[in-house]
Amino acid sequence: MSKELTLEEAKNKFEAKKSQIKREYEDKIKKLEEKIGQHKKQRDTKLTRSEKWFRKEFCFALKEIVGKEDYELLSKWLMTRKKKEMEEVEKRLEKGRAGELKEMSAEDYLFCYLNDPGVEKRLQEDIASSKPEDVMLLTRVRTKLKLESSWLNGTLL
Repeated sequence: MSKELTLEEAKNKFEAKKSQIKREYEDKIKKLEEKIGQHKKQRDTKLTRSEKWFRKEFCFALKEIVGKEDYELLSKWLMTRKKKEMEEVEKRLEKGRAGELKEMSAEDYLFCYLNDPGVEKRLQEDIASSKPEDVMLLTRVRTKLKLESSWLNGTLL
């Protein structure tokens, strides 16, 4: 009978040791996951800051390329276009996209519009359906951008 107690004690010690090891490593894994989470947040913050800086630089460069007056006219035209797009999106009940558009600044919308891979086609459609003064503006801006050849991802070229 003493052998049974000894075996039972050994089994209990083994189970206790096994549980302790599992707890220790689960704690280590939790700490590592927290660190990974912190690193991901830091990465995302830096990427967001970098993107904001890039957009500002992009808008500054665009203003230099097209000229201050055309840049302001283009921004006004795009804000009108953004309103129309928001109305269309709301009619289609796309709440997510409507919320994104509402929160976009003029610079953000300008960046997204001009960085769209299909911007050439969109511009052609917008030129065709715009007022004569807007057609002149869009054509002038498009020409200046093509001449400058300073486009993101090869758009408009």
